[in-house]
Amino acid sequence: MVMRVTSQTQQRSALNNIFRITENMFNAQKQITSGKKIHKPSDDPSGMRDTLALRTNIKEVTQYNRNITNNKLFLTTGESALSSVSLHLIRAKEMSVAELGGQATAETRGYAREELDNIIAKVLQDANTKVKSMYIFSGTAVNTSPFEVSASGAVYKGNSDNLTIKIEENTTVKLTLPGSQALGTDMNPKLTASTKLSSLNGGSGVQSGSILITDRAGNTGKFNITSSMTIDNVITTISTMS
Repeated sequence: MVMRVTSQTQQRSALNNIFRITENMFNAQKQITSGKKIHKPSDDPSGMRDTLALRTNIKEVTQYNRNITNNKLFLTTGESALSSVSLHLIRAKEMSVAELGGQATAETRGYAREELDNIIAKVLQDANTKVKSMYIFSGTAVNTSPFEVSASGAVYKGNSDNLTIKIEENTTVKLTLPGSQALGTDMNPKLTASTKLSSLNGGSGVQSGSILITDRAGNTGKFNITSSMTIDNVITTISTMS
């Protein structure tokens, strides 16, 4: 059976072809101009899914790179601060040893006391170091100043947790460090009168030797300490010195 094709049908078919060709040309021109193959999901649903997944991956990689950069900054700043603290402590130890010697005088001890006060202030400044408005030695309490001056020297206000960041899909690293770990000592020591000197400093004890003490009246006394002594022994010895 032969179907008759009318001129109207031919015209409609020709117009449809023209519209399709025009749309294809428009899309091709848009791709050339923008450099993009997909402009809306209907252009290529499968390709759009791949594109969205790729964009997500790019964002994650960008964030990982940013985290790595921040981690390096925190590490280098922390190392610099701890190095500075170490130098201050070495100087403090040198002065303490010098003032225990027989050449020490009330005048030199006065100078040493002033320098020690300055050293303590500098150590506290290093211990309260910030990076991008965050304290690096407060654990996860990055908005809290980790160390504050107290009657006994300093009090730790941070916590014992580590702030971590991701540097790749299944890898996290520490960004901050608790001050109790960074300075290598117990910030809340539990001492009693019966505590032995050998138990101090994480079990390292204290060095045996002579200690020279000067009271407010300028009277000087010397006594010997050993690792077998207790806190109470030291207090009693100092109290009974004439």
